[in-house]
Amino acid sequence: AKKVTVPDVVTDANGVTYAVTKIADNALTGNSKVTQVTIGKNITEIGKNAFKNCGKLTKVKVNSSKVTTIGAAAFSGDKALKSIDLSKSKVTSIGKNAFAGCKKLSNIKLNGNTLKSVGKGAFKNVKKNAKITVIAKNKKTYDKVVKKLKKAGAVNVKFVFKKKK
Repeated sequence: AKKVTVPDVVTDANGVTYAVTKIADNALTGNSKVTQVTIGKNITEIGKNAFKNCGKLTKVKVNSSKVTTIGAAAFSGDKALKSIDLSKSKVTSIGKNAFAGCKKLSNIKLNGNTLKSVGKGAFKNVKKNAKITVIAKNKKTYDKVVKKLKKAGAVNVKFVFKKKK
């Protein structure tokens, strides 16, 4: 499939419904067909290498406000990925090399109020002059997040402060 939707819930053969809370490690690694992924509202974790090297993936829509963890190399090598909006999520941790090598990634939105750690190389080799919008409660929080992002490889990018509690 070109468009993949991670569902909010799944129902087993007995009719029991379960919330889908995690995208497994290596879920779509190397998938050469997927162009768009929509993440369900119950997802709390995107596993390591989940969408790694999906060469045609251009858009990721995150419907969940519960995402707290993006695993190591989750979107690494997605050369066509242009934007990701995690501003409504409560991401606390972005893993090592999470977006490394996303050469067209030019628009990133993050919730700076909850972000605690950003792994080494997480934003290495994203598009030059990419725009990273950091939603934060104040300038001090914003500055801390920008420092973490720069340390994680976000160089030659434009940072934008957006105030929101």
